[in-house]
Amino acid sequence: MTMAYFLLEIKKMTKNNLAIIALLIVLILAFSVLGLNVHTAPSVSLVADAQGNITVQRQAIKQMKTALASYKKNGEAYKLTQSSIQLTKKQLAQSQELIAAIAHGQWRSAYEIQLTQALKVKSVESKASGVSTEEKNAYERNVLLFSYLNAHPLPFVNDIAPTTGIQFLLQLNTQYLPVLFGLSIVFILSQLYSDDYRNKMNIASLLPLSAPQHLLVDTVSGVAAAVFFYLIINILLFAGATAIFGSGSLSYPYFTYQFSGGHETMQYVAGGDLIGPALVLQMLSIIFIVIVVLTVVRLVKDQFPALFIAMLLLIGMHLATLVIEPLQKVSRWLPTTYFNGVAVVSGQYAHQFRNASLSFLSGVAVLTIWIVLLLSLNFLGGYRTRNRQRLSAHV
Repeated sequence: MTMAYFLLEIKKMTKNNLAIIALLIVLILAFSVLGLNVHTAPSVSLVADAQGNITVQRQAIKQMKTALASYKKNGEAYKLTQSSIQLTKKQLAQSQELIAAIAHGQWRSAYEIQLTQALKVKSVESKASGVSTEEKNAYERNVLLFSYLNAHPLPFVNDIAPTTGIQFLLQLNTQYLPVLFGLSIVFILSQLYSDDYRNKMNIASLLPLSAPQHLLVDTVSGVAAAVFFYLIINILLFAGATAIFGSGSLSYPYFTYQFSGGHETMQYVAGGDLIGPALVLQMLSIIFIVIVVLTVVRLVKDQFPALFIAMLLLIGMHLATLVIEPLQKVSRWLPTTYFNGVAVVSGQYAHQFRNASLSFLSGVAVLTIWIVLLLSLNFLGGYRTRNRQRLSAHV
């Protein structure tokens, strides 16, 4: 009977029209992001940067040559301008060499040029007065990026608008899917779990299942459906981006913050190193979301109030933590913080919230504790409800 009920619940969830619509909406929005990336990518590429530099450098040479005619030969201004012209010509030649290297797929040569330029800019600008810490970090980050790519000469993918399968998926799971998927799965589960209630009475309780069996089936079927939707979304998005722009590389660098001994350092690591830990947090987050929605529905016994409360507790709290400083101070203990597994594993949240204790391990611990706690409360609640129903039946 337990297996039959489980299969019935799975069928309800996977064949529900609202679930399919929600899935399609998420896919449409995600592929829209890919379309925007395709539109933006040419303007933020290395070639675009080099072409912009060439335009500026040629204009600067022209202006300096014009100014040279007004200076006295062998004068100080004349010599300085001549020296500046020669330096700018070298920079122009480098920019042209960079474009040629990229055009021929000579990525190591291209990254050597970029690294040389990045080191020069960092050396000059970091010593200038009025340079902020953010600007210095940006120069350092540029050096770190091209140092990594110089050692691992992979085709360049701008992290602002990635289009290759792996890099696009990492962007989506950092910036968009935690909220989009969360909204869709809360909506689907609240509607499906509420279907068991008529006039605030749980008709599924009439089935010959014990309270633990009923809780187990509801939880496992919800988790199975949510995981299925999550995997389908990611697989389709990866396949779509890969079919058009290639899969990218698991070794391509991803920017992270590392914390050791109270000190924060910036580092680029292979993007593939983040996928496993981030996926673990995502699976635990899905289990937590399912149990929270189930708990709210069992308490409220009405679809729309349950949907509103679940949205507020889950997605609302997740978004609030991003902007409310007092919540950021205790973010380590909030399970909703870990809905964005990539941001946690990469140290982005720890840096943004100024909370170095926020990590993969803290996420596993906090989510596991909350899952066990909520399951225990649901079990006790279901057991007491069944006892009341049996007493009522005898009376």
